[in-house]
Amino acid sequence: MSHKSAKETISCQDSSNLVIAIYGSDVIQYWIMAKRHIFAFLLLAKPPRITK
Repeated sequence: MSHKSAKETISCQDSSNLVIAIYGSDVIQYWIMAKRHIFAFLLLAKPPRITK
């Protein structure tokens, strides 16, 4: 009984680590995409007189 619960605990920890890894990668990708959008927005928002 205790051996089975130990296996369940290990599998639960692995699944939680996997969820954290997936969530972390999603946050990193979203942060990179957000930085690109902010950079592009700042480039587009510059007044034309600066580029002249």
